[in-house]
Amino acid sequence: MTSTRNWWWPVLIVGCLVAALPALAGEVGRVTGLPVPRFVSIGVEVANLRVGPRNSYDVIAIYRRRGMPLKVLDEFDTWREVEDHEGTRGWMHQRLLSGRRTVMVIGEAQTLRRAPAEDAVAMLVAEPLVLGELLRCQAAWCFVEIDRRRGWMQASGLWGITP
Repeated sequence: MTSTRNWWWPVLIVGCLVAALPALAGEVGRVTGLPVPRFVSIGVEVANLRVGPRNSYDVIAIYRRRGMPLKVLDEFDTWREVEDHEGTRGWMHQRLLSGRRTVMVIGEAQTLRRAPAEDAVAMLVAEPLVLGELLRCQAAWCFVEIDRRRGWMQASGLWGITP
């Protein structure tokens, strides 16, 4: 004979596991619940990076490059602690940021190719610091758009993606 008195235990366990899934997958932001670290981009023409999460803190860098990718490391209220491609860290107000995914060519010049292969046809060569829109990645290659051309670049030469 099966008891129906304790039917809720399995439901409770499954509910707890589902609630814990974001934490099991990695850290999440304290404000948004989005994963950290994650990448965003600068959404305005001029953006100040500050020592702390308030307008009263000193400005440590001024970015004049809409679309530049930044890595979000932490969240506090309406502020995001971010890091740029050179490792500079500070706090930026969320209204200065965009969820648009972009990448920046780092290291040496990178070739945009028709297919994700070293021997694929070259479409253009992008110098370091060139920005592109990230469309998707697969294995060691990312499909990006640069100068209205879409193609594949090696992920190792791009800032703005996580391994």
